[in-house]
Amino acid sequence: MDKFFSSLPTYKFSNEEINWISIDQRSSFTNQEIDRFSILTYNVLFSTFEKSKEQSNARVQKLIELLKYSNADIIGLQEVTQSFLIQLLREDWVKNKYYVSDSIQGTTVNPYGQLLLSKFPFKLITLKYVIFLNYLIILTKL
Repeated sequence: MDKFFSSLPTYKFSNEEINWISIDQRSSFTNQEIDRFSILTYNVLFSTFEKSKEQSNARVQKLIELLKYSNADIIGLQEVTQSFLIQLLREDWVKNKYYVSDSIQGTTVNPYGQLLLSKFPFKLITLKYVIFLNYLIILTKL
């Protein structure tokens, strides 16, 4: 794209391949008329600060339940760790309903980062250089 922005893959679960696959972003877009949609955002980093691994695991399960039952059209998660990403992407409701901004490899969440889940296909763009910040910012176009 240019020196400040780069394109990143978007993923959708394939029942045929039983895996998260990168989708062709150009062919995924269709003109959809949407009257309203819901957005949920959540900062999920807590496991690195918990003294008890059991307490942290219980919080992760509760958060995953909250996300599931919100049935939000777009979910933006901040400070996602690799282990949280893996647990979330194993959920059937995520596999069946959402496009996601990272795969099980977690290339954008190492050691932690942002994750976008959307019921609508989207083009993922990342801002590579941000003054005074040492991390990537994810931008998207629905």
